[in-house]
Amino acid sequence: MKTRMRLASKINRIVRYHELVSWSFRLAAKRPPFAASRILKFTMLKQILKIRELVIFICALATALVFYIIQPGASNRFLTPDNLKAILTGLAPDGLIAIGMTLVIITGGFDLSVGSTLALGGYVASVALLNGYDTTVAVALGVLSGAAVGLVNGLIITKIKVNPLVTTLGTMTIVRGIVLVETQGRVMTGFPQSFRQLGEGSAFGVFYPVIIFLVLAALADLLLRHSRFLRQTYYVGGNEEAARLSGIDVDRVRIVMYVITGMLAAMAGVITTAKNGSASPMASGRCITTCCRVARLPAKSRA
Repeated sequence: MKTRMRLASKINRIVRYHELVSWSFRLAAKRPPFAASRILKFTMLKQILKIRELVIFICALATALVFYIIQPGASNRFLTPDNLKAILTGLAPDGLIAIGMTLVIITGGFDLSVGSTLALGGYVASVALLNGYDTTVAVALGVLSGAAVGLVNGLIITKIKVNPLVTTLGTMTIVRGIVLVETQGRVMTGFPQSFRQLGEGSAFGVFYPVIIFLVLAALADLLLRHSRFLRQTYYVGGNEEAARLSGIDVDRVRIVMYVITGMLAAMAGVITTAKNGSASPMASGRCITTCCRVARLPAKSRA
């Protein structure tokens, strides 16, 4: 008798517990608690703000809005299409350098020679044009000169094991000296109109430098996400020894990244020369500051 009473009591407790749980779920389904919804919204906001690119984009929009507000009435031309085109055209060479610097920084390296490589690319293309070469050949020679600088950087860093900062600082000084000696500090002009079109021409209202930058940026992003070879840069930058033991050719990956960076820097020099209509041996000065600014964000995200 006692055993039956105990069993009945346990069954009643289980039934009441089941009814209580069922009632709680039905209540939650009809109206979720206010505190829980607030926590969910706050968590989603935190996840959104962790997207670095979105934060940068918001800051850029806020800066543009400030410049738009502080200019008085009729003279306010900041957000006009012509001014925005001019800003994007001026940023295109820096954007090309930023693409290359991103690749190098992902692998754990750094390249201070991009500014001098920019000047070298413009100088080589200018010399080719003034000696009667076709525009396509001149542009190709300018880009190949940047590839040569990147190859030298990559070989010294990977084979001789010299620190990337020291290596690229040395090549920066050497390349800048070569350009200054060859030009004797003079600005080179007198380029054909076909070459000037590379910097001044447009398609569908967008200048060619902007189109080149956007296409290469989209291509770099696509390859970094889906290309097997470029995905290896993350493993090399994250843990070089683990990447080597996994079968990744670390030296080859780093050399290729420095070559790509040199080619993009030289391409930026060619575009700058075509846009300005002149090749200046001092065109590299601003790019050193630019590459240092570009390096800060990836470095913070890796920390």
